Amino acid sequence: MQDLATVDSFSTPNPPGEAFGKFGVSLANQPQNSNPFLAGVTINLDNFTALPITISPNEADPLAKSTNGNDTFISPTKANIQSGTIINGGQGLDIFKGLFTTDATPNFSNTEQLFFQGKGAALQTVHLAQSSGYQQVWADGTVSGDTDVTIDGIKQGTVLGVQNYTDPADSSLTFKITGANGTQTVELEVNAAGKFAADPDSIGTGTFADPDITINGVAVWNICAEGTGSGFNVDGDSLTTINIRGLADVAIDSADFANPVLNKIDASALNAKYSFDIDTEQNPFTVLAGQKGGIMELDGVFADRLTFGDTKGTGVDTAQITAATELTGPFTTTGVLDAQAIWVSNFVHAQDSIDLSETVAWTTGPAGARVYTLTTGQNTVALSKATLDAAADFALTSASNPGTHIAVFQYSVNGVVNTYAAVDNNGNDTLDPLDGLIKLVGVSNITGSDFVGG
Repeated sequence: MQDLATVDSFSTPNPPGEAFGKFGVSLANQPQNSNPFLAGVTINLDNFTALPITISPNEADPLAKSTNGNDTFISPTKANIQSGTIINGGQGLDIFKGLFTTDATPNFSNTEQLFFQGKGAALQTVHLAQSSGYQQVWADGTVSGDTDVTIDGIKQGTVLGVQNYTDPADSSLTFKITGANGTQTVELEVNAAGKFAADPDSIGTGTFADPDITINGVAVWNICAEGTGSGFNVDGDSLTTINIRGLADVAIDSADFANPVLNKIDASALNAKYSFDIDTEQNPFTVLAGQKGGIMELDGVFADRLTFGDTKGTGVDTAQITAATELTGPFTTTGVLDAQAIWVSNFVHAQDSIDLSETVAWTTGPAGARVYTLTTGQNTVALSKATLDAAADFALTSASNPGTHIAVFQYSVNGVVNTYAAVDNNGNDTLDPLDGLIKLVGVSNITGSDFVGG
């Protein structure tokens, strides 16, 4: 066995567009040279009739003998991986890829990459408690993308992966890490883990597959997105932070799950499009967007922080805020109220947008009169108010159309002029605890066109 992270035959990263090596194995962030796969054998486990199977360098039968090279073990049509199966890859960088029987407890050793393929709609579980020497464990939907798969007994420090779940049917993929206590970090690689949906509301609808990926007991998921774009649900009882990097588009939904402590998504290292639908987040919640633009949808409550990913005009960002509520005050203290606003940083006027079409203020305001932008003269008055609360109240009462419940104005805090939107959910022309406040940090262009509907 050799360590994927340190083996001498790996020295330079894959060039863009070649992030996946032989048999779909992701080589992202792993060094390699021009010939990383030393000579080995390919053993097709479907050819064995006597079960359980034993493969090792010590077997007398040449058909069951692994080598010191980079061996590949496959089981493409028969679920010949079962309890009692022994596969010892010996030296080299070895791969298993194939089907397994329900509730199997095989014994893998010195086989660095394991790709488990479910078959059929029934829940299938593979136990790795008796296995050792592996470094990556993948759920692979190549055979059937509608299979519920659980892989348990995974050792800490293992790189996890999900690929080829593009069937529209909903799949449940659960990784159980031995000894995970809520403080660990896990590396998760995705490639066609569901279909990417530009609009997060489309995840799991129509042709958009959305496998449910569950990893409990882990605080931080570091997701590397390679190959083809992915769209999936995330669930974890200890999940606090999701970090995303890579070159492939990513769509993430947590609407169907209660992630009790999730409070941050950082996609600033993602050089691709993104979409998020985060409905069960903690407050405050922080989102750092990707580099190619996309849509973020969240239940906007006070003190959420969104940082758009591009300020140069190449990526269009949209924040879909489905609620803007829960201000607590005291409203007469500018600093406190400003801190309770939903902040949007790196907002590019006339390029990016804030979608408020699902807020109470938008749905109850009359068509064509939902957003009112103060005139230059009115805004001068707003800027002169002693407190942010007074400026917001003035903006709401200045609306020229009765029933307008979102007023856009400017106000200076600590010497910096920002654009604000007062979201008057109860329509009483006064900012109160039922309402919301959105701040475009450092934006001095005042226009209601930045705040749009669906």
